Amino acid sequence: AGALQENQKPAQVVVCDRALRHEGVSAHYLDSDEEFVVADAKLVDSLVRKLKIAGLDSVVGGTWTTDALFREMNDELIHLRAEGLLTVEMEAAAILAVGQFRQVKTSCVFVTSDQLHESGWVPRFNDQEVKTTILKLLEVFSGSI
Repeated sequence: AGALQENQKPAQVVVCDRALRHEGVSAHYLDSDEEFVVADAKLVDSLVRKLKIAGLDSVVGGTWTTDALFREMNDELIHLRAEGLLTVEMEAAAILAVGQFRQVKTSCVFVTSDQLHESGWVPRFNDQEVKTTILKLLEVFSGSI
């Protein structure tokens, strides 16, 4: 996921507790016009505990789900940053919406792999720390599902 907050570092682990619905899928699964779709709170807590046991620090927060990645405008970025959203990505709102529709507890875990700023996009996908953190997450959750 892309980091939205200016103080976030690459390879930060973020457990998603809510997703802003700026994509097209969630509307097909939720009757609500709510701006956010919310993750299961018990699952979020469980994920944070599991990550801590594995030695991975994490933060809990909201994400901005958009499928219009070339339409991320500065004024919107500034507003969403002020609202405290931590990440931007393309799938979380859909995953959470389908989970609610199917009555399956859902959340998402992200690794920040790039940063979105008013001055532009800073990719960090190839940073060793990002790659290492993703591999650690795979080890933590392999066989868990």
